[in-house]
Amino acid sequence: MENNRTFLYFAYGSNLLKERLQLKNPSAIIHCVTRLKDYKLVFGNYKGLASDRWHGGVATIEHSPGDEVWGVVWRMKMSDLESLDSQENVRLGAYSPVEVSVKMRGQELNCRTYIMNSCVNAPPSPQYLKVIVMGAEQNGLPKDYQEKLRAIKTNKYEGPLPVMTELEEALKRAKERARLVLLLSTMAAAAAASAPMETTTLVTQSPGGFLYFAYGSNLLRERLRLGNPSATFVSVGRLKDHIILFGHWTNTFNGSNSWHGGVATIEESIGDEVWGVVWRLDAENLKSLDRQEGVGEGIYRSVEVNVSTDEGDILCRSYRMNNFTPYLTSPPYKQVVCLGAKQHGLPLDYIKKLEAVETNGYDGPSVLDKIKGINPSETNFTAN
Repeated sequence: MENNRTFLYFAYGSNLLKERLQLKNPSAIIHCVTRLKDYKLVFGNYKGLASDRWHGGVATIEHSPGDEVWGVVWRMKMSDLESLDSQENVRLGAYSPVEVSVKMRGQELNCRTYIMNSCVNAPPSPQYLKVIVMGAEQNGLPKDYQEKLRAIKTNKYEGPLPVMTELEEALKRAKERARLVLLLSTMAAAAAASAPMETTTLVTQSPGGFLYFAYGSNLLRERLRLGNPSATFVSVGRLKDHIILFGHWTNTFNGSNSWHGGVATIEESIGDEVWGVVWRLDAENLKSLDRQEGVGEGIYRSVEVNVSTDEGDILCRSYRMNNFTPYLTSPPYKQVVCLGAKQHGLPLDYIKKLEAVETNGYDGPSVLDKIKGINPSETNFTAN
C-alpha cells in the first residue's frame, strides 16, 4: 500500500485499458509503465471453469525466471479496493491478491496485483485479447511486447459479451467528451482571437486544427515552428499532478540523439505540476509534430491531457516518452526549454526550477544551431 488513502496496482490483463479499469474503479490514474521481471503472462480459467464474463481464458501471471511481463501501474483510492477485489473474484477464490515489486526510474514500487488460483490453461476470446492489446497500445508498452500479445491464439468465440457492450459505450463517451472539450476550447481560442490583447494577439483558428500542450523544447516558438509553421500561441497553462523529467527511451543511451542528452517527458505525480504552453496547430502539422516526437519509432506516444488555464480547462494533445530511463540533459536543450519558459512568462519559481536542472556539460553542435531569431545573450546558461 502506498499510504492510507491510495495504493498502487500493477495491471497486466484487460485492466491495461483505462476505460476498462474505470468501469468500476473510477479513481484509477496512471502512475507508470513498467515490467515485472521473472514472470510470464498466461491465460486460463479457475479450476477449468470458463469465464462467464469473457467466454474464454483470462490473464494471470506465473513465476518464470528470465521472463518478464509488461504492464501499467495505476494509483487508486482505497475506496476502490473492494470493487477491484470484486472484479478479480477474490471472495470466490478465483484470484488472490499479492504484492509484487517493480521499478520506476530506479525506485522500487510495491504494488498490488492478482494471481489466479488453480489455473487450467485455456485460450482467451478474441474480444478479451483485443482489450488487452488496446490497453498496451494506449499506454505505449514496448512494440515487441505488443506484437507478442497480438500473436496469442484465441478460441475464436464470436458471441455477444455484455462487458464489451459496456466497454464500447464507455469508449464512445470518452471520445465524445474529448470532442466536446476540443470544440469548446477551439471556440474559446477563436473568441480570444477577436478580442484586443495587450501582449500576444491570437489569429482565427482553422476548423481543422488541434491544440497541443508543450512543456519541453517546444515551449520556444522558434523551435516549434522549425517543423510546424502553423503553430500559434493560445495560452499558458499547467498540467496538474504531473512532473517533468529528463531522460531517454532506452537504457543504453550513448548521447547520440539530436540534443546529445536527455530530453523532457511528463509522468503523473500527485501534488506536482508542469507548466507549459498551449499551441494551436493546423491539422496538416499533426504528422510533422508526431514525426518530431518520434511517434512512428515508438519514442513518444501521443496522450490527451487536461490543461488548466486562466480561461478554464482545455483538453490538449501532448506527448509522453515510452520506456523512460533518466539521463542528464544537455546545456543546449536546457537553454531552449528555459528560453521558451521566459518567452511566455511562465511562473518565476518554475523557471528557477528549470534553470536548476543539472546537465551533462555537452558543448558541441545541436538543434539549437538551427533555431533562428534568438538573442544569443539569452542562451548563456551555464552547465551544472
